[in-house]
Amino acid sequence: MAMMGGPSNSDDNNKEVFDMDAFRYNFRKMDKIRSFMGIVAGCVAGVLGLTGLSGLGEFYIYACGVFSLYICNVCKCCF
Repeated sequence: MAMMGGPSNSDDNNKEVFDMDAFRYNFRKMDKIRSFMGIVAGCVAGVLGLTGLSGLGEFYIYACGVFSLYICNVCKCCF
């Protein structure tokens, strides 16, 4: 059915909402950030004297939380 104001274009109905290339790109970037956060958290936890997996795990969760808040603040994310 043609819409008022112009001819109907069948390509408008066939556009995909999900872009797989963008998903792959973003997933690779997230993987690199997580790897970097793990390395930094391990180094800082060692310097601070946090021992064992529990110390590393707690500091990793804390560091990821702080980094997430920083990203939200810089990107001006609204929830």
